Order: sequence, then structure tokens, then C-alpha cells
Amino acid sequence: MNKKVVSDLNPMTDVVSQKFQAALEEKRMIVGPLMTPSKLILRMDENGDPYWVYFTAETIEKIARKFMKNKLGDSVNIEHDMNQKVDGVYLAETWIVEDENHDKANLFGYQPKVGEWWGMYKVDNDMVWQNYIKTGKVRGYSVEGYFADKLMEQSQQAKFVEPGLLESKDEFLERCIPAMINEGKDQDQAVAMCISMWDNK
Repeated sequence: MNKKVVSDLNPMTDVVSQKFQAALEEKRMIVGPLMTPSKLILRMDENGDPYWVYFTAETIEKIARKFMKNKLGDSVNIEHDMNQKVDGVYLAETWIVEDENHDKANLFGYQPKVGEWWGMYKVDNDMVWQNYIKTGKVRGYSVEGYFADKLMEQSQQAKFVEPGLLESKDEFLERCIPAMINEGKDQDQAVAMCISMWDNK
């Protein structure tokens, strides 16, 4: 989920990130993006039909503010399952990326994107730390399934356009882009979404 920074120009980059990663582990903290602008998220409607949603940087900032205002930083569960709530895990730090080359996430070896919402969680729960974090069962976290679904109607939505089995990329884009524009997307958004759908088919 998270992209590591690889630097051929400055070998010290990896040394620095390893140092900060080790410090995080010693403090039982995990860091990563909570939401990423324009990332396509597959959802199902009330009829079981798939469709894509995504959040703009502006919407993500509003979600982050509301999340903090409603004090949801310690409302944590596993795999968005409300029946798997856990205690002893809470949001210790949070921020919106403004400069991808000079962001706190760089210290931990990540290359964030402008507009991403990042967070750092403290894990005091031994069971969660040993059984999920240390084993790698949980590799990241998000608020998309738990909190953002409540704001889905306010988000940008696009009906699912599935690439055909015998369809070329150009044929798919010729069909997909007008459909996205018809759903209210601008040209750049439509192109980006359709290319992403093709690449992830």
C-alpha cells in the first residue's frame, strides 16, 4: 500500500529512514496514509452493482477535520469490522501533505502525495501489536470503510465502467471517458479514472 523511497543518489536516505522506522517500532507506533486523493475505491450499491468513488484533496481535508472534531481517533477496528473493535490503539499524530518532498512521511522512507491525509497511531494493545502489526497481517490503515462511507453522497461518484475482455485500451478509453464526463467529471478526472480502471482490471 505504501511506496518506499529508493534513492540511488543519496545512500544516506535509506539509513535515515531505517533509523526513524526503528524508533517507531520501539515506541510501538505505525505511520501511513489514511486517505489519498483521486484513489479509486470500489463500492456496491443497494442492488449489488459495483461503482467507483474517489475523494478530492478538498473533500479529504474536510473529512480529516470532521474526523478530529468528532474525536474518532481512538475508534479503531480490524478490517473495517465493527465487531472487531480494539482498545489501546489511538491516533497520536495526523497531517495533510502540503509538500511531497518536504513532509514528515519522508523521514520514514515514504514518498507521500500532496493532499494525502497521513496519520501515526500508537499501539499499546499487546494482542494487536504481536498478532497483527509484528506478523504483517495489518500492513496499513484507512478511514475509507468506516468514516468516509458516511460522506459518500457528498463525494464524487462514478458508475462502474468495466473493460471488455476483447476490448483494446484505446477502445475502452473511447467508451469510458465520455461516460465519466457524463457523470459530471471534468476531462482530466475522466482520463485519470479511466486509465486507472484499465490498469487495475
